[in-house]
Formats: sequence, structure tokens, C-alpha cells
Amino acid sequence: MTSTKKIIKSYKVFNPVDVHLADDGVVQAIGKGDIVMSMKTPRGIKKGVLTDVWHIPKLSRNLFSVGRLTKDVG
Repeated sequence: MTSTKKIIKSYKVFNPVDVHLADDGVVQAIGKGDIVMSMKTPRGIKKGVLTDVWHIPKLSRNLFSVGRLTKDVG
């Protein structure tokens, strides 16, 4: 999840979806797309793509799942 639309590739708008946060707040996702990223690994720099990342304009920080990262990027 990210609030930064400009880093999302292949952006697709969808009907707003409520996302419930750990602090009991609620924000809305309004679109999704893919994010290209580079990661430093013991074997060097690895590039990958996170797919279907939700765009949530009111999110204060980017959030991602390590399990999802290993699935999408390997």
C-alpha cells in the first residue's frame, strides 16, 4: 500500500474500498498498480515488481507484506 501514485505503474482506478488500520482508523484505497523496486541481497542488487499495490492517498507510510514480497519478487 502506498500514498505515492507516481511510483505506481499500470495504474487502474477502482471504486473506493475501506481499509481498516491498526489504530482503528479507516482510509480508502482508490486504485492499484505495480511498483518496480530494487533490493540489496547477499548476491547483489535484485530488481523485482510488486503487483496489485493499492493506492491509498491518506496513508502516512508505505506498507508491505514480507510474505507478499518474497512471493512477487522471490
